[in-house]
Amino acid sequence: MAIDHPPRRSQTVDVKPKDSYGWWEMTVHSKDTCDELASITRIKSRDGAAFVDLSIEEYTGLSRRAKYTSVRLDEEAARELHAILSAKFAKPA
Repeated sequence: MAIDHPPRRSQTVDVKPKDSYGWWEMTVHSKDTCDELASITRIKSRDGAAFVDLSIEEYTGLSRRAKYTSVRLDEEAARELHAILSAKFAKPA
């Protein structure tokens, strides 16, 4: 007897090369279980900058309207985020 698994959510990640002004950007497109775009997350920063910009667009409701929010993580918060991610994904010794 075959087991039906519900459709899975999916993500694609695009890392753009640094531009001529020193900005880099990573974009994550997340799709829901119906394969419709659920959100776009962008993380940006610039060489020598003491911040990381994070923005999220969420597509919700029947009209698929986008709700947008953004935040700038200053140096202390960006360093803490880096420490958390580094610890989570560190290779075992």
